[in-house]
Amino acid sequence: RKLRGNEIRDWKNIPAGTKVLIGEEQRENEEEVVTDLGEGAFVRDVAGDEYNADSTLYVLPTGMVKKGSDMEEKEFGALPAGTKVLLGYVEGGAVTKQKSAFQICGKRWNLPSTCYLLKDGAIKAGNEIKENEIPPGARIFYHK
Repeated sequence: RKLRGNEIRDWKNIPAGTKVLIGEEQRENEEEVVTDLGEGAFVRDVAGDEYNADSTLYVLPTGMVKKGSDMEEKEFGALPAGTKVLLGYVEGGAVTKQKSAFQICGKRWNLPSTCYLLKDGAIKAGNEIKENEIPPGARIFYHK
C-alpha cells in the first residue's frame, strides 16, 4: 500500500524493504539519463531498445531537437558526435516572458532530472539553475 509521509504514524516500525519515493513519481528517484553520443558510438548502444521511441530525444550540437519516433532509420547512423541523448523525456516547451518554467512543468522545474536547453546549446539541470535566471527561449525537457 502507498502512504504519504504525513500519513505514517510510527516511523520506527516501517517494514524492511519498504520503498520510499521522493517527488512526484518514482522516475524522479532514478539516475538522470542524459548521455553524450561520442565519436563512433552507436545509438542503440546508448539508447538500447528505446532508440526510436517517442520519449527518446536527440539534441544535436546545433541545438536542433529530434524525437526518436520522428526519425528515419538512416538518420540514427548519421547523428554527429556531441549529440545528447535524453531517455524517457518529453519537451515541455520554451520559457517566455508570459510562460515561466513552473507554468510549463510545475514542481519538476528544479529537479536534477529536468533539463534546460539554452540558446548556446548548453544543457543545464533543474537544480543548477535559479528560476529568475532562466533565459527566455530556454527549452525544458522533463521525465514523462
